[in-house]
Amino acid sequence: MDELSADLSLRQLEYLVAVVDLGSLTRAAALLSVTQPTVSHQLAALERSAGVALLAREGRAVRPTEAGRALADAGREVLEVGRRGLDRARRTGTVGEVVEVGVVASLAATILPPALAAWHQAEPGVEVRVREHLRRDDLAASVLAGRADVGIGAPPPRAPGRVQPLGQERYVVVAPPALGLGPGPVAPASLATHEWVLFTPDHGLHDLVQEVCAAAGFSPRAAVRTGQIDTAVRLAAAGLGPTLVPAISVPADLAALARPLRPAVARPVAAFGPGLDRPAVRRLLALLTPTRTGLDPP
Repeated sequence: MDELSADLSLRQLEYLVAVVDLGSLTRAAALLSVTQPTVSHQLAALERSAGVALLAREGRAVRPTEAGRALADAGREVLEVGRRGLDRARRTGTVGEVVEVGVVASLAATILPPALAAWHQAEPGVEVRVREHLRRDDLAASVLAGRADVGIGAPPPRAPGRVQPLGQERYVVVAPPALGLGPGPVAPASLATHEWVLFTPDHGLHDLVQEVCAAAGFSPRAAVRTGQIDTAVRLAAAGLGPTLVPAISVPADLAALARPLRPAVARPVAAFGPGLDRPAVRRLLALLTPTRTGLDPP
């Protein structure tokens, strides 16, 4: 056991799993809140201990070797055992129970507050910690690495653990009054000649906006870019151009500027992860009903 402890640490496994899932040392370091040299140093030490290359570097990207993927797969299992052991200690020891929730940032600001307010009144002894992520693949990697009991967002193709649908996140166009959009649904192609309020490339909505516009036959031109949904809505209302955001993110005072899309655009929102079997997690998710979240029913 001492020899194994000297050759391998849970932190090194966590670094490896994050790099394998994200394909980038930089993004793994950002997810884990450490510097990139720290990740590189620990993975180099892990490769020396293993005596075999675990990662192949291709420019800025990295991919796992066969040995690296095998160790990452085993590492996920080890991290999950550790997470379950910590959960058991929190439930049975003197430390209060804690529920770790990973969530995409837009949902953290919209669907969680009403549910967490109800939770705090019902179960003040159980702490909820929220980890926000700009991209859904970062969220999935965090759950896979055992840094969250449950993830809330668009479920990844290979979601870790069970998946519980929570609803549909519907998207709308928010446009300046000067565009004079009618009351009905808006075809994205009708906005092709305008400059847009777009999102920075690291934001999860960046790709969605590009996909919607590409399907309409154009690439949107940016008047300005932002990394915040509420800022995008305010910039659009101020006259800088249309933007595409979740309907539940539009504040009541600007609802008159929002129009549905034709064809409609919506993405599923679900809870996923091995922690769905925890009683506290199940009780928390029971509060995320459409009447509280504002999501369309699943």
